[in-house]
Amino acid sequence: MADTNSVQYAKIANAATSYSPNAANESRGKIQVEFFEHTCESESIADTISLCQLPANARVLGIKWASADLSAGSATLAIGDADDADRFVAALDVSSAIAYDDLVLRSPDAVPTTVGFGYEYSATTVLTATVAVAALNTGILAGCVIYVAA
Repeated sequence: MADTNSVQYAKIANAATSYSPNAANESRGKIQVEFFEHTCESESIADTISLCQLPANARVLGIKWASADLSAGSATLAIGDADDADRFVAALDVSSAIAYDDLVLRSPDAVPTTVGFGYEYSATTVLTATVAVAALNTGILAGCVIYVAA
């Protein structure tokens, strides 16, 4: 059975021939948190809520979320950014109250990732929540994005 290396370990494994240091957001980086809070006021389908801004080189590790029951129907929120509205979460059900859950981020689909856990922003970016399926009720949503930055 063959031995293999992660992308990050491979950078340092062959130090004698091809050493390449890992970026700060790959090894020994500083974990940071960006908090957000919003009072929903009947946002409609396709409305976008700007949650927070992440710096360039931020690598997303997780999102924590809490909200009131925001839907009389079956409203969902996609969590992402202007380039990919559901980059992290495709359909968060907000039809009942949620108490600070760690959201399950979409699975990475490539190396480097283009969606989900571990996605790295090359420029300063605003994370958004986009309303789908039904309008939102009045209520509070809050949470944070956990990331490591260079």
